[in-house]
Amino acid sequence: MTERLQITIEEVSTDEGSSIDEDFTLWEQEIEPQASETETLEQEVLENPEEPQMNWVESNPDGTVSEEQYQQQSYWVIGQFGHALDVIKDSITTDEQAEEWFDMKMSIAAAKSISDAYELARIRSEMIPIWTAYVEHMNVDWESFEKVSNK
Repeated sequence: MTERLQITIEEVSTDEGSSIDEDFTLWEQEIEPQASETETLEQEVLENPEEPQMNWVESNPDGTVSEEQYQQQSYWVIGQFGHALDVIKDSITTDEQAEEWFDMKMSIAAAKSISDAYELARIRSEMIPIWTAYVEHMNVDWESFEKVSNK
């Protein structure tokens, strides 16, 4: 009976051990793409920090908005903050301001990488007050903003 219990315990330990190893491997695989995505966004911001121009998409004649239209409108709104950051970039004088600017620019890039309309709505509601406070805090030059903003 002791031998039988010993075999059962060893089998359970082995099964749990492999399960833990498998769980860890799956966890690593889940984490790695996120790190890769962040690195890709960082590279995009570093290589081309200027916000691209984007057109506003009108709603349908009946006032409804498709998910694609909402996505484009969201990118336009988020892009306006990106343009404000482009203007602010020239007034940065300290490393701390540069890091803060880069974090804000990364948040813009990350927001524009989202395609789910509901997630975009959440991001807009959470991030627009943060971006607005930052732009106001940094005293954006609104005349310069008008030159680079989406029309």
